[in-house]
Amino acid sequence: MFLLGAALAFGVIAASGEIAGAVRSMRQANVIRVKGVGMAPVVADQAWWTGTVTARAGSLPDAFQKLDASTTALRGFVVEQGIAQADIEVDSVRTSTENRRDAEGNLTNEIEVYTLRRSVTIWSKDVRLVERIAMRSTDLIREGHEVGSASPRYLVSTIESLKLELIDQGTTNARERANLLVDGSGGRLGRLVSASQGAFDIVCAGSAEFDGNGSYDTSCINKEARVVVTLEYAVE
Repeated sequence: MFLLGAALAFGVIAASGEIAGAVRSMRQANVIRVKGVGMAPVVADQAWWTGTVTARAGSLPDAFQKLDASTTALRGFVVEQGIAQADIEVDSVRTSTENRRDAEGNLTNEIEVYTLRRSVTIWSKDVRLVERIAMRSTDLIREGHEVGSASPRYLVSTIESLKLELIDQGTTNARERANLLVDGSGGRLGRLVSASQGAFDIVCAGSAEFDGNGSYDTSCINKEARVVVTLEYAVE
């Protein structure tokens, strides 16, 4: 945040000559256009995670029995960690097969292995709990269960109210910039001609990768939100 602010300030100073010229040009058209930035740190308050169990066997009933045991183990694990039953979703079974090859390496019509997979998804407002579950779920491998862990996804439930706060902040910032530019050129800021909001971005804290296309990074708990506001004022 500090580095971004310093970079913006340096950019304004370094380009003062160009800005003065732009102000003179805009004064001739009696309009000045400025951009304001609203930024704030934000912490995710919801999270979801998906773990996948896999079972393989030479027959479909045996594969399903193994899958059922692994699903029960994973479900029991997340409940033991503090996830409510109502916040667990178990999806349908996905099945694939692998055919046997003959002595010459050619595929036959005989099925050699059945592979079954099923995903278990959890939701919680305790984002740190979800983080721990994602990290520890593969401990079940020691017990003979094939468990894969996806990366948790961290969400912000207050996006709409946050957006309004940042628009207000960005609007104030834009007006301050407009006053600074016009006062420096000997003019006076007039009425607001138009206002528009740019993309609303949420990225991981410390990241400078605001792409201006409405990005929403769900891979981290601590985030930064930014919105750009564009204002046009009459210049007197």
